[in-house]
Amino acid sequence: MSRTATSQRTDRKLWKNLHENVQLTVDRYHEILNPGPPQDTTVLEDITATTAHVCSILADAGIRGKTVRTVGGAWSLSSVAASPDIMLGTRNLNLWFPVAAGSMDGASRHDSDRIHYMQCGCSVGEVYRRLELRGYTLPTSGASNGQSIAGAVSTGTHGSAFAYGSIQECIVGVHVIVGPDPSVDCILLERASDPVVSADLAQRLGARLVRDDEQFNAALVSFGSMGFVMGYIVNAEPLYHLESWRRVVPYNGLVNALMTTLDLDLLPMIVPSLQVDPTRVWHVEVVLNPHDAGSAYLTVMERWTTARPKSIAQPHKRSTPGDDLLNVVGRLTATLPAAAGAATTALLGATFGNRGPVVATPYETFTAPDVRGAALSVEIGVPLDRSYDAVELLKSCPEIKHYAGIIACRFVKASAATLAFTQFPITCTIELPGVKNTRTQKFYDAAFAKLFASDIPVTAHWGQIYPIGSDILAAYGSNLDRWLAARESLLSGPMRSVFGHATTPRGISPGD
Repeated sequence: MSRTATSQRTDRKLWKNLHENVQLTVDRYHEILNPGPPQDTTVLEDITATTAHVCSILADAGIRGKTVRTVGGAWSLSSVAASPDIMLGTRNLNLWFPVAAGSMDGASRHDSDRIHYMQCGCSVGEVYRRLELRGYTLPTSGASNGQSIAGAVSTGTHGSAFAYGSIQECIVGVHVIVGPDPSVDCILLERASDPVVSADLAQRLGARLVRDDEQFNAALVSFGSMGFVMGYIVNAEPLYHLESWRRVVPYNGLVNALMTTLDLDLLPMIVPSLQVDPTRVWHVEVVLNPHDAGSAYLTVMERWTTARPKSIAQPHKRSTPGDDLLNVVGRLTATLPAAAGAATTALLGATFGNRGPVVATPYETFTAPDVRGAALSVEIGVPLDRSYDAVELLKSCPEIKHYAGIIACRFVKASAATLAFTQFPITCTIELPGVKNTRTQKFYDAAFAKLFASDIPVTAHWGQIYPIGSDILAAYGSNLDRWLAARESLLSGPMRSVFGHATTPRGISPGD
């Protein structure tokens, strides 16, 4: 008996994202469901059936001239995942399987034990948990693990593994639907320079195996504009432990030097009370209170093998240094309308002080928080050596006086994804999570205006609030043209309209 995927359709659905800053009425909202009940023996068949169902929705959208966007955990603060026409919910698409040695390409350089298929709706936490039970893990993630894996990858979620890169760097295959015909429009996309799985496995998934470096690198971070991502082939890391700590330190020349050079030998001088092994440092974050010029919150994580014993007291989402900053800022909604500076300082003093060291797995370190209120956030990318300049420029905006929020700097190696916002050899990502109000938005507007008027190259996280237009695209240079060319080669004209969105590069919109 064949298994059939379905969807729960709601017309004229009022939809809003997790942080409540994007909401709209969607003409048709489909919550996509794999065939049920789930069975271990039918995973590939079920994924194939679900792709066929999605193709039928795309066919209808093409006929009616409608746009389609996909949403998973609804974590994005930009409107990049939203469409007033058709939205496809993927939270129930969480099938997965380890790829067997016999399903690997004969020329692959990868260890099959590390290769896993994860369907698009799997949360990052689910991916962590499944991998860790098998003795593996992800090389990096964002500051929390509540996003869907497709949402995290396709918007360029980065973490802070400055020697590794963003979450999409562990993706070695993209299972993507680029049109309405299941026989030709379901693709398993790999790099030609890095073959991984066999054509037979692709066929069993109902897909064609396509190997093309330009298309692959463009599709990694494509924010729903290059088709419906059904799943990913993930190259996992052997399980490791993170030793994490946070300390409140003076915001002085030593911290400024760390921010602009990542000279890890400075860490023992900044925090002499802790033993730091610079050769093991994996993650560095500097959080600043814009209303307190004298202090910084320094978080450092060292990577160890599993021979390093975990802490006796297991970490909890309220105690780990792997905090989600939007969650922290969400607590400010309970303290306003107190003065922004006083509220921010009181919150950080009460909840964001010294912690650790704590030794735990990555899954235990980066937890899924309880969202505590409406919030906004911008995240910009600048070259490492301009990080201090950018922060000082932000602090010079008069509008910051009324900004109830923080400034957080992380450091990430450049991504291979064509339009990842981590474009620079080492990108300093500067996150500005703040309370949802007009004063926060005024600060964001002023901050971008000052950045664009400066000589600092700047990019922006596709999953957070960003301005539309040529200014924010300037730092991508020829990569923008390469991305657009790859999109045109992957999608037909009608499907470029279906997957179009006015907030993506050069106003990719219906009729493009």
